Amino acid sequence: MRHADPYRPAADRPARLPAPLNIAQLDPSSPDAAKTDYLAPEFLQPGKQADDLTDVYALGCAFYQLLTGQPPFAGGLPGQKLARHAAEPIQPLEPYGVPFPLAQLVAFMMAKNPKVRTQQAGLIAEQLSPFIDPARLQSTPSAPSPTL
Repeated sequence: MRHADPYRPAADRPARLPAPLNIAQLDPSSPDAAKTDYLAPEFLQPGKQADDLTDVYALGCAFYQLLTGQPPFAGGLPGQKLARHAAEPIQPLEPYGVPFPLAQLVAFMMAKNPKVRTQQAGLIAEQLSPFIDPARLQSTPSAPSPTL
């Protein structure tokens, strides 16, 4: 039997499959508890698996945090956070200086109803393009370090 070698390349080590989160038993200080800041409301349904729309919701939460400096439903226990994701509207982003079209995009990414949520990541990229300097889209990769 081989023992795990921390120096072995990650691609050569078996991946640990993610296990379902038991929100009720999460230690609020555990790394898994931080995931509840990004969980879509439909995760309140027993057996709900991640899909494209739950990923869009999580990305919306990440954008919200980038724009405001805090997750959309900060504070509280993991179960309370998930309940707030399902029941409470997000706070408006315009007071943070976020332009209305960008605030609206984040709101649609974080729609409580998955059918109302932005349906494809490609649409998100298209709607973000007006906020990105075109010169930055064509960046030249830096030369590799001489030690590589």
